[in-house]
Amino acid sequence: MPTQYKFQPDYVVPPGETLKETLEMLGLSQADLAVRTGLAEKTVSQIVNGLAPITYDTAEKLEFVTGVPASFWNRRELTYREGLFRQVEKSRLVDDVEWLKSIPVDEIVSRGFIAATDDKVELVRRVLKFFGVSSVASWHNTWSKPAAQYRGGNAQQRHPGYVAAWLRMGELQASKIDCEAFDAREFRRVLHEIRGLTLNSASEWRPRLRDLCGQAGVCFVLTKEISRA
Repeated sequence: MPTQYKFQPDYVVPPGETLKETLEMLGLSQADLAVRTGLAEKTVSQIVNGLAPITYDTAEKLEFVTGVPASFWNRRELTYREGLFRQVEKSRLVDDVEWLKSIPVDEIVSRGFIAATDDKVELVRRVLKFFGVSSVASWHNTWSKPAAQYRGGNAQQRHPGYVAAWLRMGELQASKIDCEAFDAREFRRVLHEIRGLTLNSASEWRPRLRDLCGQAGVCFVLTKEISRA
């Protein structure tokens, strides 16, 4: 099966260009459109030149005059605005590429949490989405001091990005588990049974431990270790 690539152009075309082509096809001038829609000629000119947005009200009026559905004009406007935002975002994320060196990106990719890409800026976006944050600054505020209990070592101080990735993997695993609301009394009760499970083989205690914890509102997951974490 051939590889499919998502088309993501590095340019954006304002909906006004499409409107201009539509008017030419219909043999209408911008002045004609202004009269037929009740819009000011200046407003029409600004829309055609990408200086003013197509509002929902304007889209409805364009449908009446051009016969092109309002939903089409609304989608064109939304796509254009998203494209403008992506360009601004890309410029911002260029400065964050260096941050990737502190994150075990290859491990995150190999475990299937994000797709690989040679575009470093796009990779920053995917890693940020993996961590559930919108910027590197937000990542530091959220993950530099995670609420976690560690057993020995000082990996958190030496390689915080690696520890954060490992914890996030466990968090994403846990999000897929259905369990009851947390009940501290029930959890204390099941702990006594859990201790007894340590005498059994892993194939026996793992599913039972997951079920017992789930009854008490605790998600139990085992996340394979990450080097440096």
